[in-house]
Amino acid sequence: MGMVDLRPQESVFYPAPYVEDEIVPLIITNQRVIVLGNNRHELEAKKITFVGRQSSRPLLFLGLFFLLTALPVVGYGAYLWFSVRGMPTFEEQKPAEDVPEFEDPGRVRLKAAVLMLAGVLWGGAGLLLCKKQRHVVVCRADKRVLKLRVKDKTAQTQVMMTVQAVLTTTKGT
Repeated sequence: MGMVDLRPQESVFYPAPYVEDEIVPLIITNQRVIVLGNNRHELEAKKITFVGRQSSRPLLFLGLFFLLTALPVVGYGAYLWFSVRGMPTFEEQKPAEDVPEFEDPGRVRLKAAVLMLAGVLWGGAGLLLCKKQRHVVVCRADKRVLKLRVKDKTAQTQVMMTVQAVLTTTKGT
């Protein structure tokens, strides 16, 4: 057979269409909910008492850390840029011989641009980490709780509605 041995009178509702040889992490039938993976988990549809949804941002703190550490880097780069604004580079105007050593304003501008670019990229990574979401459908049966991970909000709604439809059909019989 395929990944799951179906019982008599059992039909697959999710994923639709169901292909037996295709690897899918979640299968919902009219009799049970099956999660495949390293550990196989299975809930009988008649025993499910609660179905809910949960969405979270698991990388929010890491993203905020990236954002907050990027701000000083961009600020220091901007400070360096504006500290040499309007100054000619050493290639444009040679410094006097009796003046103490100064850093070339062209090099300072280059260092400032690199710092600002690194800070912006670091902050962009922080924004992407803050936007990352995890969607879960929670099913409870007796004292067992099964969290069904799905890829997005649409799949979350689809799985939740399918499980609720299975619940209403099994409770009626």
